[in-house]
Amino acid sequence: LDLSKSTAADAVLDRLSYWIEHGFPETRTELPGDLASFWNYRDALYVHDSVVMYEDRVVVPQALRQTVVKLLHSAHQGVSMMESRARALVFWPGMSKDIQKIRDECVHCCRNAPSQAATPAIASRVPSTPFECIVADYFESHGHNFLVIADRLCVAG
Repeated sequence: LDLSKSTAADAVLDRLSYWIEHGFPETRTELPGDLASFWNYRDALYVHDSVVMYEDRVVVPQALRQTVVKLLHSAHQGVSMMESRARALVFWPGMSKDIQKIRDECVHCCRNAPSQAATPAIASRVPSTPFECIVADYFESHGHNFLVIADRLCVAG
């Protein structure tokens, strides 16, 4: 994979390189539509050896994204592991959706997925008096087990 050639051949990343090197406009609306998805990341984007980088990760050209997603998925480790591996090396806006899509379309992953579906999050209510609603969690640190209990009432002041 030649990233610099693929970046130069990618019209969006080629124009993005221009904006990175010459400065972004004052507002998101001044960017062409296909570059608007990079607006929130503009402060951490730079060009190194003709490759667009985000923080310390390569911004993958459109033509290589499917290959990267397939490589990430090759171990069939699930979405969270694929995203973790991806976030260490590569970036593009919408990367999480692309990873979720390949996982959802994989017959092997669907067959081997846990049979118990994740429960939906329950909206928590705001308590009006102390100890009306508490939260608890436990953890282990340095060989000792701890239980932490907290009151959910938040008093401003």
